[in-house]
Amino acid sequence: MFKALTKNIQGKITSLFTGFILVVAILGAILSYTNLKSRLYKEFIERVHGEASSFNEVIALDLMVGDTEALEVKMKSYLAANDLVAISVSPMESDGTPGESFEKQDTEELKFEWAKDELIQLVENQKIDKGNSHTEGLEVTTFLKTVDSTKTASPIVTQSFKHKGNEFIAIGLRDFEEGKATDRLIMVFSLKRIDGILSAAKTTMYVSLFVLILISIMVAAFLARYIVNPINEMTVMIQDIAEGEGDLTKSLDDKRSDELGTMAGWFNKFLSHLKSLIREIDENSQSVDSSAKDMSSLSTEFVTQSERTRDLSNSVAESSENANLTITAMASAAEEISATIGSVSQGAQAMSEKMTSVMETIEGLSHSIKNVANNAASAKNTAEEATELSANSAQSMSGLGISANEIGRVTEVIKRIAEQTNLLALNASIEAASAGEAGKGFSVVANEIKNLAQQSAVAAEEINQKIRGIQAKTSEAIQFNSKIVDIINNINRSVTEISAMVSEQNSATEKMSHTVRDAAEKAQSMAEAIAEVANGSNGVSISAAEAADVIGRINRAAQEVRDSANKNEASARKTKVSSEKLGEISVELANLVSRFKL
Repeated sequence: MFKALTKNIQGKITSLFTGFILVVAILGAILSYTNLKSRLYKEFIERVHGEASSFNEVIALDLMVGDTEALEVKMKSYLAANDLVAISVSPMESDGTPGESFEKQDTEELKFEWAKDELIQLVENQKIDKGNSHTEGLEVTTFLKTVDSTKTASPIVTQSFKHKGNEFIAIGLRDFEEGKATDRLIMVFSLKRIDGILSAAKTTMYVSLFVLILISIMVAAFLARYIVNPINEMTVMIQDIAEGEGDLTKSLDDKRSDELGTMAGWFNKFLSHLKSLIREIDENSQSVDSSAKDMSSLSTEFVTQSERTRDLSNSVAESSENANLTITAMASAAEEISATIGSVSQGAQAMSEKMTSVMETIEGLSHSIKNVANNAASAKNTAEEATELSANSAQSMSGLGISANEIGRVTEVIKRIAEQTNLLALNASIEAASAGEAGKGFSVVANEIKNLAQQSAVAAEEINQKIRGIQAKTSEAIQFNSKIVDIINNINRSVTEISAMVSEQNSATEKMSHTVRDAAEKAQSMAEAIAEVANGSNGVSISAAEAADVIGRINRAAQEVRDSANKNEASARKTKVSSEKLGEISVELANLVSRFKL
């Protein structure tokens, strides 16, 4: 906001003047308030000191005779004063106990018991010791002064303090007799009335400051307008001239005797010189416009002649160019034909050689295919024989499995016979044992038969195990043989397919061999014919080159004429453009001059 006010001179003057008045007014108000406060406090202290001394004289006789009733009446009478809130009179008793204290009845801010004890201590010590205060709620502020009221040691101790936001002043008075204290007097006064006077003074000061600020703003605005208005008038005229819409017949008021009048006089002289300059520009612009029109007319005629010359040279150049292009194309075509024929001849010769090589390769391929067919037939026969042998082997394996099964059944029979024989031998042994001596020989034979039966059973078991192994291996052999048969059958089918494909390839190769042999013969004939055509195209190419040289000379001459015509036309056009621009400039000058009122 301050930057917005100080963008122009009027705002700056108003702000500076108002700020200066505001600072002076604030300083004066602060000084006045400080003096008022100091004077009020000084007068108040002098008054309460007088009241304390007067009260001390009034109660002196009562203290001497010990008339407490009269003392109480006088203390209550003094408490009726506006500023006095508490009195404490404490005559020294023989046991050292303090006297009575009274409070003002309508004062709730102060509990005098604690203030009394604190101030009595201050009177006794004759000093201020803020760090020695242990009373709850007491805030010691400033020790105002300590004076001797009489020639006898009778000091007055004055101290201000705060309690619950209110300020008080305590007056402590002590009398001495023969170096001993005979009584104590403490009076507490409220500063509420003084604070009210100071608050009213603050309000008056704030209102006065506000009124003074309004008056200073009005005065500053008037002074700023008196200074700035002539400057604004000059600014408007300069703005009109800068925007090209100025009235040069007007002038500023230069009758003022100050700096603004001098500046207006010089500005009027500037307007007079500017008016003369614009008139000269107007006259010269008209002359320039006339010359530009003449130059534009001449340059237009010159451009027309240059265009005609250029058209003729273009026609000649175009005809020679077309002839040159035709001959060049013919020569190029002849050369291309010659080169193409040579390439074709070489290609035909190479193709003939390649055909011969391909024919030989195809014949070798046919021979190889025949060998493959023979090998495929042989492989087919071998596969068929392997299939038959595998089938026979499978049958043999199956028979071997059957025989192994039969042998297994025989061994089972042998095992059962051995078991029966073992039982018979056991029965014989039992019978021989029951026969006694007569059956011993029979017992020996029975034991031998038993042993043989056991050996037969063991042998039959071993044979049975061998048979199981043979059966397992036979089963594996049968499975492997079955897989081999499948593989051989696949090979047989593949060989059969290969044999069929080889037979078809052999037929196609024979047909290809006949076709390539015919193509080789035709390529040889074509190469001989192309060689004869190439000899004829060389002559055409030489004749076309000679004709192209003559046409090239004609074309270069026509090109030189066309270049000269183009240069002349370009110069003429530039001259015309310059003259047109000059005319536009003269028109613009006339328009600019017409904006000013001369």
